[in-house]
Amino acid sequence: AKGNKPKLAPSGFAGIAAIGGDGGPMAAVKTESQPTKKRRRRPDPRDLTEEQRVERRERNREHAKRSRIRKKFLLESLQDQLA
Repeated sequence: AKGNKPKLAPSGFAGIAAIGGDGGPMAAVKTESQPTKKRRRRPDPRDLTEEQRVERRERNREHAKRSRIRKKFLLESLQDQLA
């Protein structure tokens, strides 16, 4: 039963899928397979220009916002399962 992976059903939220199991449907975050290429190292923050720092902060702010939304959705779906 090694290759018995649960089927993923779309839940209407990007990156989240419902998994059917014994305890009812559960939410799970899909993961991509590992990249085959080596990752590039980030440049030293001291070498960035002010504009690059601002852009990085904006990207980080957006990523953090998406992460909070994902966390909130996951928490709500788990609470709905308990109710």
